[in-house]
Amino acid sequence: MHKKIFCQNLLDSALKNSIHAKRKQCLVRFLSDLMDYDTTLSVTEIGKKLTSKTTVKSKIYAAQTFVNNFKLERDIVCIYKSLAHFFWSHAKEIVVLIDWTGGCSEGYHVLEASIAAHGRSIPIYHEVHSESEQENAEIHRQFLLRLKEVIPSSLSVTIITDAGFHREWFQQVLELGWDVIGRIYSLYCYQIEGETNWHKVKDILFEGIGKASALGKVKLGKTKKAVEGYIYTYKEKLSGKVRKKKNKYPSHDKAHSNYYKNGWVLFSSLNKHARFLVSYYKKRMQIEQNFKDIKNEQLGMGLRRNQSSGKTRVNMLFFLAVLLIMIAWWFGLIIESLNKHRSYQANTIKNKRVRSFIHLARMAYRHEPELLNWDLFQNIMSDLKQQYHSFIECGALS
Repeated sequence: MHKKIFCQNLLDSALKNSIHAKRKQCLVRFLSDLMDYDTTLSVTEIGKKLTSKTTVKSKIYAAQTFVNNFKLERDIVCIYKSLAHFFWSHAKEIVVLIDWTGGCSEGYHVLEASIAAHGRSIPIYHEVHSESEQENAEIHRQFLLRLKEVIPSSLSVTIITDAGFHREWFQQVLELGWDVIGRIYSLYCYQIEGETNWHKVKDILFEGIGKASALGKVKLGKTKKAVEGYIYTYKEKLSGKVRKKKNKYPSHDKAHSNYYKNGWVLFSSLNKHARFLVSYYKKRMQIEQNFKDIKNEQLGMGLRRNQSSGKTRVNMLFFLAVLLIMIAWWFGLIIESLNKHRSYQANTIKNKRVRSFIHLARMAYRHEPELLNWDLFQNIMSDLKQQYHSFIECGALS
């Protein structure tokens, strides 16, 4: 009951009358029944988790109807926009992580945008595309335009991406009036401001292990589509870990290993201190943890195991997972602000929280559902928002 009331109040406050009342009620039902996500996000498992006096067969059919609801799918951008304005309209600045992920269904990949936060990022928008459309420049451009529509216009936005996003992506982000931080490949050439010679990125020398440095303002690329910004370098100390189990994809493993060992060459439109900018880029791994929460079969929602085929079905399942993650993150933050997180960890460590907000919320749903109180949420919401904003301004996200 606590879950349903909370979800109803949240969607009423955020969405208001932007979508049909029946579709909103449908979302409330599925979110409230799946909030502890102690189930695999497949149609059959979702159906078995629903609370109803009808037969399991009928509930599975209801889940199938939900994932095939093309009218609700058309409202996804509107829902994301309403939630983004509800949670972030009073912010000054946000850091947005963007990346591709696969494995949710054969032949489809997901492009997601998440806000960097404590430990895990908070997803705010996603799109599902076929495998042939992955890393396509036009798909990236359309995604950014829709993301621009979702994010409140008053915010200062910094986009962070990995090396899979190239020079044309940087230009697209800058045209929207946002800042960008991204890793660049060794194939690029750059020209330092005030010089006539061109240099290759692969010839850059790193200052030392753990030392961030700035090369200054540069022009990246010799073509007409060259983009201006700043280059920073950083080489992290290797952890020394050795994989003991044979990887399913050894070629990928080797590529990522070399990718990590070679050090970072970062391009950004921001003229900041090198260590400050590198600390921002390090938050990029948060979105990988976010993907793990959604796809992992043991610790997450197990979306990897679903056997749905069809873009609408995959899109709706991922959308449901994103909303569950979003609510869980804020609920976990509430639990910590009430100093209740100590009840969910061993007494060995007393000076910090050892569980992620997502896992903390998952446990509290079962043991203290009364904490999911809408009035309490409203009372401390402004303080929680300000806490995040202060971390952003100090560049001290953790």
